[in-house]
Amino acid sequence: MEIAIPTLIALQQSDPKQFYAELHKSYYRILCAVAFEKVGRSCIAEELVQDVFLKLMKNGNAIEIHNRSALIGFLQTTVNNAAIDLLRSRQMKIESQSCELDEQDQQAPRVCGQSEQALAVQEILSKLPEKQRHVMAMRISGLTLDEVVRLFTDGNRIKPSTIRSTYYRARRSFIKHWSGGGGGGTNQVFQARATL
Repeated sequence: MEIAIPTLIALQQSDPKQFYAELHKSYYRILCAVAFEKVGRSCIAEELVQDVFLKLMKNGNAIEIHNRSALIGFLQTTVNNAAIDLLRSRQMKIESQSCELDEQDQQAPRVCGQSEQALAVQEILSKLPEKQRHVMAMRISGLTLDEVVRLFTDGNRIKPSTIRSTYYRARRSFIKHWSGGGGGGTNQVFQARATL
């Protein structure tokens, strides 16, 4: 259950630690899904979101809360930017290391530390239309369909049935690509979330 915006505003001013604890409790899983969509690994996404919360706490009252949509937007943008920064720093590190490696050893999966399965999932996600890709990435990262629906409909004029329909189309396309590309069984990707 999400805490009411007026209560969050009061907590931000009176008890900052409790304020961030409530933000964490309410939005952690959603923000992990946002990070997962960029970085492709759940453990890295979780660590990234934790780092974002720590940085926000150190900055004090840097969050301006007007309504729930603005708050979620701010948190998502912050996590998204942190993920992009992480990917850029990794890319620079990989490029500097690649100068030292033989051509035989320049295989991206080993350097990036991603499994073949995670790379296959990322490739399939990249083939989906944008809305379907967002919804599917959030489901793969561990959010329930109800949480995904709530994320997209909260403060917006989008009907829950629209998000559910988008998810079912995305799932159908994903399974089609997964089965056709030799990725394995259709439920394998959902059972192996921890490795993604």
